[in-house]
Amino acid sequence: MKNIKYLFGIIVVVTLLGCSEKKTTEANKVTDSTKVMSNSISVSAIQYKNMDLGFDKISQSQFSDEIAVTGMSDVPPENVASISLPIAGFIKTMSHNVLPGKFIAKGGVLATVQSMEFVQLQQDYLQAVFQGDYLEKELERQKILANEDATAKKKLQLSESEYNVNRALVKSLSAKLKILGLNPDEVRKGEIQTSVNIISPIAGYIKSSNVNIGKNITPSDVLFEIINKDHLHLELKVFEKDAYKISEGQKVIFNDPKLGGEVSGKVFLIGKSFEGETKAVNIHVHLDNEKVESRILPGMFINAKILTGNRPATTLPESAIIKKGNSYYLYILESESSKEYIFKKVNVQIGSTQSGKTEVILPKDFDINANVVVKGINILEGIGSEGEEE
Repeated sequence: MKNIKYLFGIIVVVTLLGCSEKKTTEANKVTDSTKVMSNSISVSAIQYKNMDLGFDKISQSQFSDEIAVTGMSDVPPENVASISLPIAGFIKTMSHNVLPGKFIAKGGVLATVQSMEFVQLQQDYLQAVFQGDYLEKELERQKILANEDATAKKKLQLSESEYNVNRALVKSLSAKLKILGLNPDEVRKGEIQTSVNIISPIAGYIKSSNVNIGKNITPSDVLFEIINKDHLHLELKVFEKDAYKISEGQKVIFNDPKLGGEVSGKVFLIGKSFEGETKAVNIHVHLDNEKVESRILPGMFINAKILTGNRPATTLPESAIIKKGNSYYLYILESESSKEYIFKKVNVQIGSTQSGKTEVILPKDFDINANVVVKGINILEGIGSEGEEE
C-alpha cells in the first residue's frame, strides 16, 4: 500500500512540472514576437511588415477660430403667405393641386367660395350706383333752382351732402369688390357673381391646406399657407459672450451627409439687439451653393460653426488620434532595428478638427520630428489592450 501511494505522488509531481514547462514555453513564444511594456509596444520585423502601418509628421497649419451655433433654415417674410378670405362663406370647389408640397403659380386658383355676403356686397354696390345717378341729377336741379332763387340754399346744401356721401359709398364698395378680385365695371352691367376665387398671391409650394369642400369659413381662418424657397437662408443664434467676435462676411460651415457633406455660407446680416432671456443675437447667413440650397427645407434644424479668424496650429491627420475615455493618445515609432520595432504611446490634448486635421497639444519633451502612426493605429491599440489585460 505504501508503494502505491509513493508512486501516485511521483506521478502528480511529474504532471505538475510538465504543465508548468508547457505554460512557460507558450509564454516565451508570445514574448519572442510581441512585448507590451508600460506605454510601449515591441513587435518583430515580420509582424511590422504585415501590419502595413502608415506614418506622418507633426505639421503647422492655419486653423480658424470657430464658434459653435445652432439655428434653422428659413425664408424671407415676403416669401411666406398666409391666405384668408375677408368674407364668410363655404368652400364650393377646390383645385386639384392643393396638397401640401404641390407647387402653385402666382395668381393660381386654390379654391372657390360661395358667399351670401359676396352677393349682398354686389347688390349694395349696384344700389349705390343707381342712387348716385339720381342724386347727381337732383343736385343739378337744385343748382338751377338756386340760381333762379326759386328754392332755399339749404336744400342745395342737403343735396350736395347726399351726393358726396353716396359717392364715398360707391368708392368704398368698389374697393371691397376689388379686394375680392371682382371688377366693379362687370357688376355695373348687372352680372351678379355667387362665388369668389381664392387666389395665391405668390408662387411657391403649399405648406398647409386647411379646407375641404363644404367647410364654412370666416375672415379669421387661415385657409392656405404658401412658401417660396427662393432666397432660403440660415437663421443662427450667437450668445452674448461670442457676439463681439462676429462680423459680416465670415465663413459659416455645417456638415450634413444628406446634403453631400460640408455646406458653407457667409454671414450676411447681424442682429442689432439681443433676444429675450436667451441673450442671443440673430445671425442671417447666405449659402454659397444654390444647388445645395434648393435641397434644404425651411425649418430644418442646423448645427453650424462660424469661423472668426485664422491662427497657426500644430496638427496631425485626424486618423492619428485614439480616444480612450476622456483621454487622447497617439503612437510614435520610438526605435527600429532589423529584429524589432518599438512604438510609444503618447498622451496628448486636442483642439478642434478642420478639413481632416486635428489640432494637438504635445508634451514638452515630444520630438517634433517623430514618425507618428496615422494608418493601422487600431492594430497597435489592440495589441496594447491585450497587454494591459494580461
